[in-house]
Amino acid sequence: MPPGEIPMWTWAPPSGGLERLEDVPRWVRVWSRTPFVDRWANAWMWRHGGFDVEPPPDRPPAEATGSTDGVGA
Repeated sequence: MPPGEIPMWTWAPPSGGLERLEDVPRWVRVWSRTPFVDRWANAWMWRHGGFDVEPPPDRPPAEATGSTDGVGA
């Protein structure tokens, strides 16, 4: 992610992302639907696993590389 960008608000991975609201606390669900502060909810959800993101096609999945953070080898 480029520095200074807000994940899933001003920046998204090339494959996009799918919100996983069932995986975040109720207060974050409300926060993500509130105007003006929803961008910070997206950043919180990004850091805490609230989005499903497909890896780029030229990169193997984390399981294949043995990585636990999804960055690869």
